[in-house]
Amino acid sequence: MRYLACLITCIAILGGQEIVKACFIHSPLPVELIEDHITIKIKDRIAVKTYTCTFFNPNRQAVNGGTCFMEVEPGAQVDNMTLRLGEHEVKADILDVEKAKKVFQEIIAKGGSPALLEFYGKGLIRAQVPKIPPMGKVTAVLQYTTILESENGLFQMRVLNTNPKALMKPLKRVTVHATLESTEPIKAIYSPTHPIEVVKKDDHNAVISFEQNNYLPKNQMAIYWHTADENVGVSTMSYRDGEEGTFMMMLAPTVDPGDVQVLPKDIIFCIDTSGSMTDDLRLEQVKKALRHTIEKLGKEDRFNIVAFSTEARPFQTTLIAASEENRKKAFRFIDELSPRGATAIEEALERSLEMFTEEERPRMLVFLTDGTPTIGETNPEKLVAKANKINEGKARIFVFGVGENVNTKLLDNLASENGGTVDYVLPKEDVTDRVANFYDRIANPVLSDIKIRFNDLAVTDIYPRTVPDLFKGQQISLFGRYKGYAGSSDTGRTVIVTGMVQGKKVRHEYRLAFPDRATSNDFLPRVWAGRKVAFLIDQVKKNGQNKEVIAEIVSLAKRYGIVTPYTSYLVAPDTHTATGGPIAMKGDKPFKNRLAASKSYGGRAVQESKDMAGVRQVEGLHELDRAAEKRNRGAYRIMRTIGAKTFYFSGGVWHDSEYNAKKHTEIEKIKLASDRYMELVKEKPSLVRFLSLGKMILLFDGKTYQITG
Repeated sequence: MRYLACLITCIAILGGQEIVKACFIHSPLPVELIEDHITIKIKDRIAVKTYTCTFFNPNRQAVNGGTCFMEVEPGAQVDNMTLRLGEHEVKADILDVEKAKKVFQEIIAKGGSPALLEFYGKGLIRAQVPKIPPMGKVTAVLQYTTILESENGLFQMRVLNTNPKALMKPLKRVTVHATLESTEPIKAIYSPTHPIEVVKKDDHNAVISFEQNNYLPKNQMAIYWHTADENVGVSTMSYRDGEEGTFMMMLAPTVDPGDVQVLPKDIIFCIDTSGSMTDDLRLEQVKKALRHTIEKLGKEDRFNIVAFSTEARPFQTTLIAASEENRKKAFRFIDELSPRGATAIEEALERSLEMFTEEERPRMLVFLTDGTPTIGETNPEKLVAKANKINEGKARIFVFGVGENVNTKLLDNLASENGGTVDYVLPKEDVTDRVANFYDRIANPVLSDIKIRFNDLAVTDIYPRTVPDLFKGQQISLFGRYKGYAGSSDTGRTVIVTGMVQGKKVRHEYRLAFPDRATSNDFLPRVWAGRKVAFLIDQVKKNGQNKEVIAEIVSLAKRYGIVTPYTSYLVAPDTHTATGGPIAMKGDKPFKNRLAASKSYGGRAVQESKDMAGVRQVEGLHELDRAAEKRNRGAYRIMRTIGAKTFYFSGGVWHDSEYNAKKHTEIEKIKLASDRYMELVKEKPSLVRFLSLGKMILLFDGKTYQITG
């Protein structure tokens, strides 16, 4: 008899604990889940959730005798629940955790997919499914109201675990639509798993949405939001399952203009007008973007434009006020710009940076070029060193490289060593939109020169290394590691955030938790590792190859599945052996060779730098997964992450990334669905979700297990 389980998961928070609901139909014939639509209405702590999932019978005969199961965490308080299957409101039985475990054990013992073990350990709601005709559909609708709890103003919600990752079964379409209304101001909204769209109408109302066709579940959707009364809200989330913990800190300002003081800024646009800017009408696009940004300058802002080709040509000799008259003059200057001559980057940077004299304002240099230096100093290292010396950290340098003829080493280091970011605009991409969108993000600074101090807590490896300025409508995310114990938010450690507001130093103090054990935010180690790998690669590219640094890059990339232009070989199909363990034969040499072969010019160099810029700023698993798929098509079929663990597939077996055949010689072999297998399921419930992959080699609690077919 064949069994198929199609699953849909929804999560709320109760008493700080996740309440997981999964729906699967267990029947003699396969039934496919093809669509999943989730609507959530949240008002402060009350959430009304509606889940609509459509099942399809692909068989030429009717499906009879099916049972629909919906999981629920023990202790959950679900009110006003209704369950409809097709046109019928059905009666449901509630099974406690022990009875639910028996259901899972029976399904697995009878040959059901071990993928179901991803949801082991929850209670169940059980209902009989009406007859599903051949090639027919049935829609299940679940609606309920529940109470949300938060810790220090941080809420969490998980949804959209529509079927086990191990099944590799895509859905035709999924949608998530949540409206959030909060009495307290909403500071930050974040998903580490999915590219959600967030529209904040004001400080108290937001809309969160996600939709995708042909959706393949890789990670359960997690959504976090933080509420606080302060003008700058700070929250942390942590993961710790050992000596060291990993944390993420989010800083977010008030949204409403009346509640936050926007700082006047100094900004200079340093624009390449050399002859190559005629390609793809680049200069015309840049001129359009300049008009957009200057039009949006604040009344108290100061600005200037430095155009450069064979020589630098400033619009004015100093920064000037963004008055109506000065804007009109700037528009006339922009209109007269034309592409001609060579590329004098040294003089352009020198003339621009020397204009920043007042240190009471946020200072920004927007540098845009489509070429390499041909006049004056042309050595990238010397150019960056000279810019650093003139700037002395006064201004943040935001860099745009346009086209494929730029020197990526120069542009990458110019931005990274001066507290800015770099973006590359590829041929045929629109320069106007990229520059205009960038300016819209940084138009309204609210806190500059930010410093963060952790009292009585050993904190290391924080990324980014330099904290960026905070802008209205944006949020800052920091990732780091910690040792020590800070308990709950009531007994946590003091974190002090300082910054500059209109030339005056301001100080904010927070009590934040860095717990001794916390395992729910298990996405954090991988995202942190991505940030660190990007930082270390930058150091190697800048300072040369170092044995210890390269070994750390390779180790982190292997363990956490971090794919960059230089580590993509780690998930190549031929790097794994069923007996020797994943990537056991691959060491530092391939990484060294790839890095040595990398160039600073050309299309490949630009694409590599563009990809690395994405990894430097990664905030979620979906970005890491997208990077892996981009470098290795089909990477998800040979590399899988569950929680904080990464697995590689070879020879029909999933290998734990920390497995080493030479080191882990004592292995307990267990046959799938055997008595010992079921004993392991009962003995170690926290191990069970890893078993959902099927045949595997797994390290857990100091032991090595091999699950065989």
